[in-house]
Amino acid sequence: MVYVADNADLSKWSQKEVLFSSGAGDMNSETTMIKLTYEVSPGKLDHLFVSRDQLFYMTDKKMKAAAKLVPEKDKLVYKDGSTALVKSLEVGKYKKGLHHIATTLEPAVVLAGHLMLAKGIVCGDYALQMGIANAPKALLADDHSKLPEFGSKEYFTKYKHLIGDSFKAHNKDFQPEAIDKKVFEAMGKKGTLHIPDNAQHFISKEQALSILDNPDSNIAPVFSNTGDELVNYLFTLYQGFFPNIIFYYDKENQLPNAHSFFEYGNSFIVVNGGLARTECIDFDGLAFVIAHELGHLFGGDPKNPHEYTCEGKADYFAVTGVLPKVWYGVSSAPIIQQAVSTLTDFFGLIDPKLRKGKKGNTCMYISTDCRLDAINAAFNMMALPACAGGSPDPKLEVSSANVVKDKTGTSVVITYNVPVDVKTATAIGNYAFDPIIVVTAARMDPKSPNVVILSVVLNKPGGYSVCVYDVLSAKGEPLVKGQNCNSFQY
Repeated sequence: MVYVADNADLSKWSQKEVLFSSGAGDMNSETTMIKLTYEVSPGKLDHLFVSRDQLFYMTDKKMKAAAKLVPEKDKLVYKDGSTALVKSLEVGKYKKGLHHIATTLEPAVVLAGHLMLAKGIVCGDYALQMGIANAPKALLADDHSKLPEFGSKEYFTKYKHLIGDSFKAHNKDFQPEAIDKKVFEAMGKKGTLHIPDNAQHFISKEQALSILDNPDSNIAPVFSNTGDELVNYLFTLYQGFFPNIIFYYDKENQLPNAHSFFEYGNSFIVVNGGLARTECIDFDGLAFVIAHELGHLFGGDPKNPHEYTCEGKADYFAVTGVLPKVWYGVSSAPIIQQAVSTLTDFFGLIDPKLRKGKKGNTCMYISTDCRLDAINAAFNMMALPACAGGSPDPKLEVSSANVVKDKTGTSVVITYNVPVDVKTATAIGNYAFDPIIVVTAARMDPKSPNVVILSVVLNKPGGYSVCVYDVLSAKGEPLVKGQNCNSFQY
């Protein structure tokens, strides 16, 4: 039996049978909960451990979720109508038994019969919590759905009298009471996982901070548990294919990023909670992020000075070497296609100035556009783009070929569209004629870096063609396929 209010104004109470109960006893797996501290009387504090969705009866006779309570403003209500001022909210791991209970088997849309007591505080049962979305708005605090949740940027913007972060909120002069760690361990006190200085990251620290500060990023608070099951599932899946990797979920780290590194003879991949809780990161996007970090470890050349695969090649290898292994063959295609869309949105949250990369760097500081190009190139079975460390894009073309005959002999003058590399352009084996012509020497035209003069033995009049192979531009760009031949008359 449980003591409940028979009406919404708390004037009549009776006992009702608990018809629904679900939970676990002591020594169960740790559950992320909110420690709600309130003032019973001046100088005397008490607390409740609650889920983020737990509903409380407020002084205006409306319900409000625990995650939307405001310390030093909201007051909890006792059975007799007296109140207790909310003093602080803290997120942590609750390590004791936990049960949801309700007086009906169906979701409730009325308060009567579903208001019960927790340490004398009036709160809603589980049926009310489940049915409140379909209940009349009059049962909820004004604009309840629009109220920011504790732990979010919007929460501290709205309630400027509070201090705190993703893990706590209270008045600057209030010190939350200590709790036995065997019961409740507050998050945010041990600090985030140590990441070595030479570790690789999905995005740079500056880019991650930019997303964290972006009001459009919508990163859920740590106590929401958003993304937890997704990360655990993907880690279990990847562990089967990469059994020697140590996968770690740094849930408390709010930076939206992931990392990979070698240390103490082991390979590590770390996913931050802030990344899993970023609204635009879905299953496919997170699957790609993990594949990318595996790419840093095993993607091969080109590599950075710390012997990790460069950024673009890690993206490329994620598509060609990781995802088709985990999702067999072509079944990985939908994952990759959705990941491109997800990452486009994710990269779009970065400050535009930080998306550009560093000019001339094709390894660790490439633009986000170049990274997407690398992913698409891999998906379409094309070469790694030059911007990501691949061979330069073809730009060299043969513009014309003409015969010149003077007192020094007969020459074929090859004109290119851009300046050429002297070494490859003057290698006579890189020129093939039809019909065959003997080339005796090759030299650059001293008046133009675009022109090569071939000394030839040419006696028979007629039409000829020349095709050029393996010549590079002065910038190392190869010949454009189909634009490497030309014809001339003698």
